[in-house]
Amino acid sequence: MGKKVYIACTLASPQAYSTFLNVDNAKVPTVEKVININGGHNVANKNLITPHGVITEISEEDYAILKEIKGYQVHEKNGFVKMLKQNPRSSEKAVSDLNQDDPSRPVTPGDYEAEGKEAPKTGEDVAV
Repeated sequence: MGKKVYIACTLASPQAYSTFLNVDNAKVPTVEKVININGGHNVANKNLITPHGVITEISEEDYAILKEIKGYQVHEKNGFVKMLKQNPRSSEKAVSDLNQDDPSRPVTPGDYEAEGKEAPKTGEDVAV
């Protein structure tokens, strides 16, 4: 078993980065390998905990493949993912220098305030 590396991620959704085979006579490329990177940054989980950054452990071999995949390269260039050689004690600290503004993240009342708009009424704000 090879060494491990860690991918820090600030994307709201999990990512499935794939490599493909071009098989003769196939109209659609065949998936060769899928490398899954966990998402969930700023998305409440089933326990209503909202993680700030998510860490995924992968092998060095998978990282060598991952860094050649165009989708991963774009996410890395835009500051949503990075490789860590050691498992961080805190995902929040590990992602502090990554892009925190994933456009697919859930909208919060603070997003409305930043645009000078009033947030919609929710939960206890709504009269029954």
